[in-house]
Amino acid sequence: MKKLFVFAFTICAAFLMTNCGDLETAEQKERKEERRKEKLQDDINNDLAAAKDDIGKALDNLGDAFAGLKKKHNIKGKDPINFRDMKKALPSSLAGVDFEGSEGQTTGILGFKISTVEATYQEDESAFEVKVVDVAGVGKLVKSMAKWSEFEVDKETRNGYERTTEIDGHPALEKYNERREEGETSILVENRLIITVRGEGVSERQMRRAVDDINIRKLVRLIN
Repeated sequence: MKKLFVFAFTICAAFLMTNCGDLETAEQKERKEERRKEKLQDDINNDLAAAKDDIGKALDNLGDAFAGLKKKHNIKGKDPINFRDMKKALPSSLAGVDFEGSEGQTTGILGFKISTVEATYQEDESAFEVKVVDVAGVGKLVKSMAKWSEFEVDKETRNGYERTTEIDGHPALEKYNERREEGETSILVENRLIITVRGEGVSERQMRRAVDDINIRKLVRLIN
């Protein structure tokens, strides 16, 4: 009987020790999970702080880069033409195609400002789009936007042509595709205005008339 009691006691003790061990392991796991979450949150906070610092340094470096760019190219902080004035300077029709609508804006970053106006003209299958960009004080960098002004182009194909020329004394690039009835003319004015006229469903003659209808002198007067 005594041996039986000892055996039963041993079994119970082992059972209790095993359960206690399981309970202790569960508590340890819970604490371990809490520590993991805390460490993860700390890492996130540290990463956010580092990212904020990096962004701040990047903006500072960008500002220095723009300042150096201004000094290198002797760029002055000129204001562009008010886009509302540029909109008023555009014609009410191009090559007999009526004005449909326009939009404009002035954008800037770190002292550089650019005004842009876009106007559309539509009648039946014929359509024109006019875009005028004033880069103001970034005049010496405008050629990156009009690389064609740096060299001469004279190319003809069975469908049309592409060539550099002058319009009212300003460098220009003319393109026309007879098969598609599409044309595009870009004009660089005073090293700051880029005027682009695009036509669809138009003849070569209509393209020329549309460009002639743009009052370049009126736009130039807005600069002074």
